[in-house]
Amino acid sequence: MKRVIGAALCLVLGLAVAAAAVEIKIQGPLFVPVAYLSESGKIMDENHVILGRIDNDGIVYDVNNKHLGFIEKDLTIRDIHYKTLAVTDADGVMTDGQGAVLGAVSDTKVTDAAGRAILRYEGIEEKKAILAYFFFFSPGFGN
Repeated sequence: MKRVIGAALCLVLGLAVAAAAVEIKIQGPLFVPVAYLSESGKIMDENHVILGRIDNDGIVYDVNNKHLGFIEKDLTIRDIHYKTLAVTDADGVMTDGQGAVLGAVSDTKVTDAAGRAILRYEGIEEKKAILAYFFFFSPGFGN
C-alpha cells in the first residue's frame, strides 16, 4: 500500500514539474510576473486567466477566438487589417511602419527605444508568443 501511495505521489509531482516546465513567466520591469505563456500557445495574465492564444502560423486570437492580428516568421507584427505595427530586423530592433525605432526584442527581454527593459523572460526559443502578448494583450510601449 505504501508503495502505491508513494508511486502515485511521485507521478503527481512529476506531472506538476512537467507542467511548470512548459510555461514561460513574463515579468515586468520590476521583476513582477505580468503574464504566462504555455507551450501550446495560450497567453495568460498574471493570475493564469487566459487572454488569448497564438497558433503555429502566428495568428493571434483573443479568448473569444476573435482574430486580432499576425506575427510573421520574420517577426513582422500586423493587425487584423494587415497594417504593419512593427518590423523586427535580424538584430531584434523593432521599428514602426515609418522606420522609427520602437525598441528591441532579445532572448531575455523587450526594451523600449531608450533601452529600458519593459518585459523580461527566460527559457523561450520562439519570440512570436512574447510579441503577441506585448502587442495585443499588454499596454505595449505605452506603459
